[in-house]
Amino acid sequence: MPIVVVVGRDRPHEVALNVWAIVIGVLLTFGAPRPGSMAALVGGGTFYVFSVGLGLGGLIALIGSHWGRDVERSLEIERAGLIILAGALLVYAVAVTVTFRGQALVAGGLVTAWVWANIRRSVIITRDLQRVKRKTGLQ
Repeated sequence: MPIVVVVGRDRPHEVALNVWAIVIGVLLTFGAPRPGSMAALVGGGTFYVFSVGLGLGGLIALIGSHWGRDVERSLEIERAGLIILAGALLVYAVAVTVTFRGQALVAGGLVTAWVWANIRRSVIITRDLQRVKRKTGLQ
């Protein structure tokens, strides 16, 4: 029975969100105004790690999803980017929720859903890689 592995480029939502993360991460890293929740709760060093993580995680995940040369390597790169991005997004989700509580329902909820989706996709990638290795005997 063949193993079907779906790479990130076949997931338009993931690609669009990764591009958005790159753009926002770069803008925030290089001087765009901080979101109110981040300004209220997060110091300069943490904000810098957040903004770089946002841009870098999105870029790595996007590169991995379009790598194309080697499916296993592509998935490993994509997974690394998604994990970095999930960490950065979690910082924002916590900051916006703590700062604005009920008023953060939409922003906090959407970002939390994005964190969950990145973690879930990372788990799926890990499972797919294990299946490929078992099937090909490369474990």
